[in-house]
Amino acid sequence: MFNAECNRGILFNHLPKLLLIASKVVESDSDLLVKMARAIKHDSNITHDHQFFRKFRTNGLDMDSVVSYFGSSFVERAQSLCSGIEPAHMGAWVCVKGTIDGYRNGWQESHELAKYWSFLDAHFDLEYQFIKQNAQTNNVENLVPYLRKWFLVHNFEAKSPTAQSVYEYIIHMVMYWGALFELYLELDNESQEHSILSKCLPNSMPNSKGIMFYPSGELLLQNVKQGWAKDRYQKSDIKWSELYRDVLKARRDDPDLVIEIDAVDPELQTIKQRFYRWRKGGLISLDEARRFLAILRCPYATTEHAFTLNSIFFVNLFTHVQVELLNAKIAPNKIIEAFNQYPSFKMLARKRYDQFVITGQLEA
Repeated sequence: MFNAECNRGILFNHLPKLLLIASKVVESDSDLLVKMARAIKHDSNITHDHQFFRKFRTNGLDMDSVVSYFGSSFVERAQSLCSGIEPAHMGAWVCVKGTIDGYRNGWQESHELAKYWSFLDAHFDLEYQFIKQNAQTNNVENLVPYLRKWFLVHNFEAKSPTAQSVYEYIIHMVMYWGALFELYLELDNESQEHSILSKCLPNSMPNSKGIMFYPSGELLLQNVKQGWAKDRYQKSDIKWSELYRDVLKARRDDPDLVIEIDAVDPELQTIKQRFYRWRKGGLISLDEARRFLAILRCPYATTEHAFTLNSIFFVNLFTHVQVELLNAKIAPNKIIEAFNQYPSFKMLARKRYDQFVITGQLEA
């Protein structure tokens, strides 16, 4: 998932890698393989020290060792995903499709969600056809109208790309992914508007040191604090220190989160440090979101299968991209201006879906 072959593409360019980074679940291909093995074999005791993983880190994978370790049925399922597809035409879209197919097969779905999966499949086919048609040519100029059509990108330098010339494409791409995810939530919850991401768009504020940039993760935490202030205290806002103490109390009162009484002060300091790191652009894992954010409203055990919490992956994705672009010297105001178009991308995803339901065709 971290190698180039699994991440190349246009519509899904580096989506596998970026989502793995955003998930904070795995750190490398080897780590991913270990966690896959634990899930497939239902064995949490599998470690990186097994000979199979040591061999992978040294020499990569070979079919015999994969069959020996995972079994032939696993390999056959993986091969069926790529059946009839030339290696030159594969890329991120195959990995994303495989993940989506695995997820959808594990759930009973409504008729509306069946249409949604077909809608996603149309995106995979669109990507496949573009790669297939352009695999034998170095004419990158074909990218320009393609990106303008599907991602509304108007500034893109195909021949000599730099951070300055592709940042709009990167931001529009991840916003479209976020819009597709939130479209799923709306269809699954039968709601016309389900958007955490619209409330987590970056902004900036002047302070004594100049202009302070606030990434999406910071906006998420501000919304958590202000929402809690409104519901718990009937106030528009509270101090961060008050929020930290309420998080601590909720954690102490939860039977599944054991905290020693004499560890209260160190625990409060730990909460403060976590929030400080997240507010500066650090990523929040799903389990951390359950333990330190959702715990204010729901017992820890009840949020294990709360799918809407997966929105944290896309908040992390937005944050990660914002931090990387800042490090690449993209001006904060340009990043903010581009991300502020997210509501338009939500409407675009919905419009394309509604058209697809009627026509059965993916239209720009």
